Amino acid sequence: QEMLNAARALPGVTFMMTGNPKDLLPELKANRPANMTLTGFLPDAAYAGLLTSADAVMTLTTRDHTMLRAAYEAIYQGTPVIVSDWPLLRSAFDEGAVHVANTSSAIAEGIRKMKLDHAAYRAGAVRLRERKLKRWTTTLAELRATVAA
Repeated sequence: QEMLNAARALPGVTFMMTGNPKDLLPELKANRPANMTLTGFLPDAAYAGLLTSADAVMTLTTRDHTMLRAAYEAIYQGTPVIVSDWPLLRSAFDEGAVHVANTSSAIAEGIRKMKLDHAAYRAGAVRLRERKLKRWTTTLAELRATVAA
């Protein structure tokens, strides 16, 4: 409901909601704003294309200590993210991200913030991607060395 209300408050912004629309409550589905499209599940190539072409990817959780796979997928495409404001997510997405409370007004404000300085958030997402890739390469080499020993 909070995401739908935020979309309603930003009629000039296009929202593409992925995932299984059957899990959306019927009253929410029936009353979604005109600027929100329910894509359903997408084939891998279409999903990757959507992540790459999006101005930002928003993925939220009401649970602390929850990592958001879609945020990682977006960052690895160099796309900035809007994520819930939890300490774990602040640490994992310290660049290229706007952190928001899970309320419609905070979500809408986060989207406005992303739009105002989009180039800086995009550059931050690219830097974060490079840091995460470097860390993964180092970790993989250490694991291989450990297994070989």
